[in-house]
Parts: sequence; structure tokens; C-alpha cells
Amino acid sequence: MARKPSDTVQLNLRFSEGLRRRLERAASVNKESMNTEIVERLEETFKRDEENKALREALQNTQSALDTTRQLHFDSLKELAVELRELRQNLETPYERATRKFYEQKGKVPMGLLGDPQIEREFMEFWKKQIEAMQPITDKEDESK
Repeated sequence: MARKPSDTVQLNLRFSEGLRRRLERAASVNKESMNTEIVERLEETFKRDEENKALREALQNTQSALDTTRQLHFDSLKELAVELRELRQNLETPYERATRKFYEQKGKVPMGLLGDPQIEREFMEFWKKQIEAMQPITDKEDESK
């Protein structure tokens, strides 16, 4: 005949004398029998296991939500950075645009170029060409006619 979950069963256990004494002391302090002390402690570990499982699941869900939120914010920041770059480029003066292009061609940041005579000469030559390209018809062209 099969036992029901509510049936009480006898179980012989083997454990150290030190553990038996600890259980005996705990039972005495709690005014319980050793059997009751052992059963309550075992039941408590199962409750704790269930609570830990629920906490782990909640932690995983929270971590997943945090990862999703972090990715959304990161994507939004990337989009904002692109928009900001576009806005700044739209607001650039022709001088600023040409200067930025010059530095991009050199692959350096403007602050890293200051004080380099070769770069400064190249920069001045670059600007001279830019200015010449932007100049309207001058008197020189009229004279050549």
C-alpha cells in the first residue's frame, strides 16, 4: 500500500556525535523534542530553497530589464549623438567646415596640431586654395579680357 504525503514515517539517520549534540542543545533551547527540531530544520531548508529560487528568478528578470533599458538608452544616446553632429555640421561656417575637413584629412585633432610648423604651413596652403576657390570674379579676370 502506497504512503500518503501526510503519513508519518520512521527514518534512521547516521550523523556525527557533534551534530547530534548540537541538535540536542537546539531542541532543549527551543523546548522541542530532537525529532521536532530535526523536522522543523529540514522543512525550513526547503522553504529557504523555494524563497531563494524565487529571488534568483526575480534577480534574473530585473537584470534582463536592466539590460534592455541600458541598451535602449545607449541606442538613444547614439541617435542623439548623430543628430547633434548633424546639427553642428549644419551650423558650421564655411571656415569651420573647411577646417574640420582639413583636420579629418590629417587624421588628427586640432589641439594636437598646434605648434607643428609643417602642419601650420600645410594648413595655410589649404586655406589659400579654399579662399581662391570661393572668390568671386575679380579685377584680374577683367584685366585679362
